[in-house]
Amino acid sequence: MDQQTTQQPQAPQPKTKEQLRAEILEKRAKLTPLDIDVRSTVIAMLALNTDEFKNAKMIFTYASYNSEASTNYLIWKARLLGKKICVPKVKG
Repeated sequence: MDQQTTQQPQAPQPKTKEQLRAEILEKRAKLTPLDIDVRSTVIAMLALNTDEFKNAKMIFTYASYNSEASTNYLIWKARLLGKKICVPKVKG
């Protein structure tokens, strides 16, 4: 009996964290200011309508930078509602 070995096609290697980050940053850099504003508003509205946000006395978020989703409206609305806002302090 002659045994033939057939090679199975190899699955593609998963992308590294660095590769995924580079791809996402590249896509994000292509967004227009209007795209960022619209998407940021949708994200903020989704967060504002959760029971967790409504019941929270303190909100932890980040201060948006460059092409990140803007947190300005979320922070403004939380302050208006009397919630305490916490953001991380980043060095360098």
